[in-house]
Amino acid sequence: GGRSFIPNAASMYGNPLWEGDFEALGRLFGLAVWQQVTLDLPLHSYVCAWLLNDGEPPSEGDLEALDPQLASSLKWIEDEANNVDDLELDFTDGLDHDEHDAGDDDGEEDVSPMEGAPRTFALSDVLDVNDEARAVAPGSRVELVENGEARTVTSSNRNEFVKTMRDYRLRGSLQKPIEAMARGLRCVMPSEVLQDARRMLSPTDFCRLLSGLRGVDVADWRRHTRYAGGLQPDAKEVTLFWNVVEGWSKTHPKRLHGLLQFATGSRRVPVGGFAHLVGLNGGGAPLPPPA
Repeated sequence: GGRSFIPNAASMYGNPLWEGDFEALGRLFGLAVWQQVTLDLPLHSYVCAWLLNDGEPPSEGDLEALDPQLASSLKWIEDEANNVDDLELDFTDGLDHDEHDAGDDDGEEDVSPMEGAPRTFALSDVLDVNDEARAVAPGSRVELVENGEARTVTSSNRNEFVKTMRDYRLRGSLQKPIEAMARGLRCVMPSEVLQDARRMLSPTDFCRLLSGLRGVDVADWRRHTRYAGGLQPDAKEVTLFWNVVEGWSKTHPKRLHGLLQFATGSRRVPVGGFAHLVGLNGGGAPLPPPA
């Protein structure tokens, strides 16, 4: 479980600098891999598959993994035994995706930058760097086809709607942002390096390489901790510290990520565990002396 990152198409309709922002994000991913540090931004494995493929969409996309609620709804619509004529659906998709969550939510509420009155955008309304920024309010939508807002989903065109929606979610809504991310990534990791990475890593492996592990193994942390300021592993203060940390692991596990960031500069542990953690000084991070 837990939340993972998927580019939101709304950025292309509200932020004229969206392309440069996604390129910068791609460069950040490349630097993280190159410097062997983890980011507190877990990518969805489907996004990692695109990036490993040098910005090209995977040959097959799994909508069930990307958005299980939407996948289930489309299966229902596709079933000819169900009546879709009274649903009042049209050929549009929600830009805030409140209707169809990404499936990796951990129950925390997002703070949305969207504001203003909702509207429906055409696919061609994507902003250019020379355009003015505009509000993309909650409830705003994008047409899947030309004049899609005026096309009602019926029993006769249900299959067309399902195919169009699936293609948009798996490719159309993601292609431009991920292509921009891939350009940024290539600034740090050339295509030849990505080609080698494809042979060695699965998309899930690449995700973990970027964002590390979700959990914090306190025993592994303690085993690979260096002490500074005259502290010794058997000191009273050290024993009390680890007792508290072990207690948090059972009662408040999210606190461990904040503590880890305070001590090391990173909220996540790399795939190889604490033995591979790069601290603020470029090496293993020492436990700070007590105040």
